[in-house]
Amino acid sequence: MALFLNKKTFFWFILAFIISLSSYAKSTFSNLRANNSIFKVEVVSSEKDRSKGLMGREDWSKSPNGMLFVFEKEEILSFWMKGTLISMEIAFLNKEGKVVDIQQMEPPIFGLRESELKKYKSTGKARFAWEAPVGFFKAKAIKRGTLVCISEALGGKCAS
Repeated sequence: MALFLNKKTFFWFILAFIISLSSYAKSTFSNLRANNSIFKVEVVSSEKDRSKGLMGREDWSKSPNGMLFVFEKEEILSFWMKGTLISMEIAFLNKEGKVVDIQQMEPPIFGLRESELKKYKSTGKARFAWEAPVGFFKAKAIKRGTLVCISEALGGKCAS
């Protein structure tokens, strides 16, 4: 029995496939260092990439150590879980790479309007946000006050 798709369904299938491939092709990775360990993380620094973040991903297979969001300046940062399917934690880091806050984030209830989505704001000024699987930071002994070495190419600092 052959499977036939109408033109419209076929078009959307192909478009979704191409978009999924292009998003993987553009990924940039960098190493973070904390507590004598090195963590390869996916990096997003453009407004477009930051707004997409981990939307639509069903697991952490592409970025098992998480995703680092890089901002131009240090400020109170605010995140939400729009279109996000996986639970996570977020560590907010200041311009020196010091963890100022860690919060757990849960996927929203399906059907909520954007105005109803919970906002996760840093408790202090931050320049970076590191999203990782739930339990990651505790398992790696990363907590408030931990210094994370971030590449100077990303605008970070590393203590000697």
